[in-house]
Amino acid sequence: MKTIYVRTYSLLRGEPVPIGVQQLPDTKADELLAANRASYVYLDALPNFNDLHISRRAWVLGCGPSLREITADQWACIDKDVTIGVNDVPAVHDVKFLLFLDGGLEEQFECIRTSKAKFKFTHLGQKVSIPAIGVMRSTVPTERIEDGLYWNGSSVHAGVNLALVMGCNPIVLLGVDYRDNSHAAARTTDNPDLPYGKEHAVRNFARLAELAGKHGTTIVNANPDSAVQCFAKTSLAQLLRPSPSRSRTRRKTTAKKARKRSST
Repeated sequence: MKTIYVRTYSLLRGEPVPIGVQQLPDTKADELLAANRASYVYLDALPNFNDLHISRRAWVLGCGPSLREITADQWACIDKDVTIGVNDVPAVHDVKFLLFLDGGLEEQFECIRTSKAKFKFTHLGQKVSIPAIGVMRSTVPTERIEDGLYWNGSSVHAGVNLALVMGCNPIVLLGVDYRDNSHAAARTTDNPDLPYGKEHAVRNFARLAELAGKHGTTIVNANPDSAVQCFAKTSLAQLLRPSPSRSRTRRKTTAKKARKRSST
């Protein structure tokens, strides 16, 4: 006899989210509960990811080789914002939100298991060996996490969709290259030239561009050489350049501190 073993957690606000469903022999149910106690603790108090980071800048990291060109100083600036990465991105740089969407990745890549991401997401439910938040795979870009996350040929689709769900604005793409078969972590990517590979993935970013336009969200691609053409492109150096207003504020603060020191 089999038992349908279901884990469901409620968001602090909103509808319950299914975390995993698995058919198990009755004798294994208690063992599974004990083995996954850590993930129960981890998932007990999920935030409501809908509008969690309204108007905060988010960086969505793919696994393209351009990720290796980012300097330590640039990473330090990026880490002040919301960072979302996919699959084995932590082999290059860790993020706050990690989505691993291919079967066996958490077993194959140590960086996924050891990532310090505040939240990890997968659609694989109980099939994974580490605590992760279960999300449904959606065939269309979504506006609420309860409806799942969209990905159709690229894990980065789900990362961008998560940023949109959380209300981030602007959203910046890093390492979203799709130029060849190379990878930021120096491994071979999966079937980049097949119909369901590179061209399919690149084409379907347009659906996320449509949703972003609907909500007035700016999405920028920080790799001018990226094959993804549906977003405006700006260099990373330009994106990280302080705005004139911020520069003036810093100068005023520095001058004020100098006057205060001279008067003491």
